[in-house]
Amino acid sequence: MKDANNEKIELIKTVYEQHWLHARHVENERLWFTNIFAIIFAGSLAVTKDKLFEISSLPLVIFLMILSCFGIMFSLKIDSIFKTHTEYAKQILKTHGLYDMWARYNKHWVNEKIRISRLFPIFFAICFYFFLFNLIYIFLKILLLSFIIPATLLVVTCYSLYRLKYDQFVEYS
Repeated sequence: MKDANNEKIELIKTVYEQHWLHARHVENERLWFTNIFAIIFAGSLAVTKDKLFEISSLPLVIFLMILSCFGIMFSLKIDSIFKTHTEYAKQILKTHGLYDMWARYNKHWVNEKIRISRLFPIFFAICFYFFLFNLIYIFLKILLLSFIIPATLLVVTCYSLYRLKYDQFVEYS
């Protein structure tokens, strides 16, 4: 009986550890993608310099817009996966009466109010709308109109991401 109990404890430890390892892994994926994106973004701006608002930079602008859209979707998906693994890890702690440790750490006001994971899709949205501004300006050459349209859409996107509550865990049965 003692061996079966020890095996069960080891299994629970292993499952808990795997959830945390997967959560860390997806965080690292998000950071790597963001780093690579930032390098491509900065490199593109450095290479094009003054030609960014010319028709010759149109393929680059469109590519960076697509990459930014992918970044938004990727960061939303990664956050969902991260939340799933952390919630399952918390459920293991709750089931075995070890949740108090976790709850004390997470009840800090910083952890409740500031969600860094919510800034990633906003960062990619800002980049997308910068390139939309660039695209509109290439064709219209009207600075104010080129600014107002992407700025308005950015505000709508940020509000939509806020209302979406994509970082809240929902368990399906």
